[in-house]
Amino acid sequence: MNRSRLVVSLLGGTLVALASASAMGPTAWPTAPRPTLEARTTQESVDGVPVSATVLHGSDIRIRLDAVGGWTRTAACPPHGSIVLAHENVPDVALAFSLFAADELLPDLSSASWEGYIDAIVATHADRLARVVAGGNIETEGRLFVFGRPYREITYTTRTGEEGRLGARREVFVFLGEKLLVISLGGESAAVERLSRGFELFLARLEILP
Repeated sequence: MNRSRLVVSLLGGTLVALASASAMGPTAWPTAPRPTLEARTTQESVDGVPVSATVLHGSDIRIRLDAVGGWTRTAACPPHGSIVLAHENVPDVALAFSLFAADELLPDLSSASWEGYIDAIVATHADRLARVVAGGNIETEGRLFVFGRPYREITYTTRTGEEGRLGARREVFVFLGEKLLVISLGGESAAVERLSRGFELFLARLEILP
């Protein structure tokens, strides 16, 4: 079923209501596996106190993760992820980093590119899609701190095969030079919501290393 989007303001984000007849061409994730990011634990000294931190590295990118937050690397990584982390208290929720070249998914974070991506979500999930909320700091002031850079974010909820159960996925898009990084949180809807604030703090503590 083809659908278009009716957009209304919602708590600093945008609620995307589903209607009929899409006017934009969809932009879907490529099927090729993502470049791999490796994780390395380092020891640092903060005010003379030794602390552990994790550095993700690969594809000429190095990202420091704060040790606080309860996220650890999982043994398996699906093709759409460069690396996947799991939460020690909510292991069924996955936090993934996915890297893309600028010409693979979105060439930029403009409104036209972003609308094409929203269209792809609507087309992919069709009648299973329950809700889509989009936001970012491109046109308006954003709610998140993501490397201090322009970003887009989207959260969408889908109906699973089980009665009354919903799945949710929250994605944050940011460009690191010529590469697009998508940081996503996915799992059962209530669990994703439970970790939502922790996810935002996790993003705020990320640091790009030279």
